[in-house]
Amino acid sequence: IDNMYQQLAYFFEDGDLISGDTGGYINLTRVRLPKNTLTIGNGNWGSLGQGFGNSVGFSFGNDENRRLICLEGDGSFHMTGQEFQTLVRYNQDFILIILNNEGYTAERAIQPEAHDPYNDVQVWRFHEMVHFFGGDSNRNGVEVFTEDDFENSLNEAKQRKGPFVINVHLGKLDVASFNSVSYTHLRAHETE
Repeated sequence: IDNMYQQLAYFFEDGDLISGDTGGYINLTRVRLPKNTLTIGNGNWGSLGQGFGNSVGFSFGNDENRRLICLEGDGSFHMTGQEFQTLVRYNQDFILIILNNEGYTAERAIQPEAHDPYNDVQVWRFHEMVHFFGGDSNRNGVEVFTEDDFENSLNEAKQRKGPFVINVHLGKLDVASFNSVSYTHLRAHETE
């Protein structure tokens, strides 16, 4: 997860709209964002799933044609993911990055029984959702297993129109190392 957010720090552009749910959004707060970037999200587990709903709304209120990027955990996406069909139906430009750790890793990190199955969710083939919801099968998305895969998927996302899904497979206990230097230093050094 740390390496993924370092790559995202360089992917984000001036004027992007970035949203997310809980863990994805909380980790985003450690990234120095480019100018004119707007973010919306929730850091409260009680609102799990709200971030994706916000993102769908963003896509329809995006009068300035800003690039929209949504960071969603697989567990939170399970709450409101059926609204993805709205993006497909209206062919909204939308980059959805699914943090696929097969469940609720934030809960696993704080629970003494981290491997208990109540924190697991059914694993979906998120990268195939565009096709599943009746969209162009050439725009399904990509499945990511390595850092190189992720870099390639970000490059591909820049070229795509309509909804595009990046299904990032992470370890079940892969959490941000909050005791390390934040990702904000990455962009800070670019301008010095």
